[in-house]
Amino acid sequence: MAALLFPSTIIIRIFAAKMKARFIQYLSELTYPYKEKKFLLAVSGGKDSCVMAHLFFEAGLSFDMAHCNFNLRGEDSIRDKNFVIQLALKYKVKCFTTDFDTFKIQKNSGQSVEMVARNLRYEWFEEIGENYDYIVTAHHANDNAETVMLNLIRGTGLKGMTGIPAKNGKIIRPLLSFTADEIIDYTKINNLEYCEDYTNKENNYQRNKIRNLILPQLKEINPQIIHTFDKNIQIWKKQYLFYKNTIQEKIELYLHQDKDYKYINIKDLYKDPFKELVLYELLSPHGFSESDIQDIVESLTHQSGKKFYSQTHIVFKERDKLIIALLEKDNDFSKTYHSIEELIEDNFQIELVSIKQHDHFSVNANTAYFDADKIKFPIIVRNWQKGDYFYPLGMEGKMKVSDFFNNQKIDNYKKNKIKIMCSKKNIIWIVGYRSDNRYKVDTQKTKQYYKITHKNCE
Repeated sequence: MAALLFPSTIIIRIFAAKMKARFIQYLSELTYPYKEKKFLLAVSGGKDSCVMAHLFFEAGLSFDMAHCNFNLRGEDSIRDKNFVIQLALKYKVKCFTTDFDTFKIQKNSGQSVEMVARNLRYEWFEEIGENYDYIVTAHHANDNAETVMLNLIRGTGLKGMTGIPAKNGKIIRPLLSFTADEIIDYTKINNLEYCEDYTNKENNYQRNKIRNLILPQLKEINPQIIHTFDKNIQIWKKQYLFYKNTIQEKIELYLHQDKDYKYINIKDLYKDPFKELVLYELLSPHGFSESDIQDIVESLTHQSGKKFYSQTHIVFKERDKLIIALLEKDNDFSKTYHSIEELIEDNFQIELVSIKQHDHFSVNANTAYFDADKIKFPIIVRNWQKGDYFYPLGMEGKMKVSDFFNNQKIDNYKKNKIKIMCSKKNIIWIVGYRSDNRYKVDTQKTKQYYKITHKNCE
């Protein structure tokens, strides 16, 4: 005769079954076909990661575990590490562990302990996760709500309202649809052991203040506040995706690519009522702040010259263009070549040719021809300098190199990257643009000539 189940037992089993089904459905959406994948679980020993490990085990999935000991809580940190090792033995899976002297690493880093620990954790996961399809963390819906609130307090755009991504490369977070209360109920139903982190109850950190002080008050106003946040986050994600796609279309419309930089035609951009947003989305990934963007927009109506710098890029107005270029710490260069062989080793192709009556001299900015008797080593290749002049091929008299650049409408950024080739002190070639008339090949007098091609010119 079958045993009778009490209503409470039936409810418990239904809850456990539903939670497992939700987990599998969410995991399938993230990693289909999930049954064929190999997972590395980030397990701290707390209730969230222990519930995650139990769900993976119950679903019969292929997984191993990884634990970071940050040595932030003395004996408790060692206790957590040993607990996770024993948990892995219980599930008969591998357990990777590592230890960090987090306080020492954090000292003089300019970052909070939380941020340093986060970076250490993900760098290590990436290192040991090469043989796994996915690395899994146990972030849940409450974490997501806390993140959005933190972003709001610190100041954020629409992206900050989208919370923690469920999938970011190899990192997945299949518990994001579960609340902290549901996770606690799951531990009780399945009699799961886990380690308590007493620091979660302290209010020294901003996230803990939100978790322990603000969210409980919001629950008094709306008992379903976490579910409300979860629904809103899903809406905000869709809105952000729409916004991102729309802005990207505008960026592709305005942004042009040159050999050395990207640029925007200022007249086109200035007509757009959303020009600040376009520039923000274009420039913020390169380290420019919102206040930088405002200053750049204001500079569009002024004369050229003002430059804006991030750690990696430079932005400036040049005539009718807004130029965005990679920042080079040192634009000065000069190299001396004592022989043809040295030039050949450094991206120059050189041929010494005996002249014939019907030689063909191709018109190619990458290639220049010089009377061999007039070229004297050493050859110097450098950037242009104020006061430089040469005798442009095909023209009468000399010209300042700066005037030549202006006539060619070469902007300031590009002119600083152009190579100037000199024979002793005289300029013989503005590489990629024009050679010097004094060194040209004369078919009536020249006996041998150099054909020099610079391979890196476009």
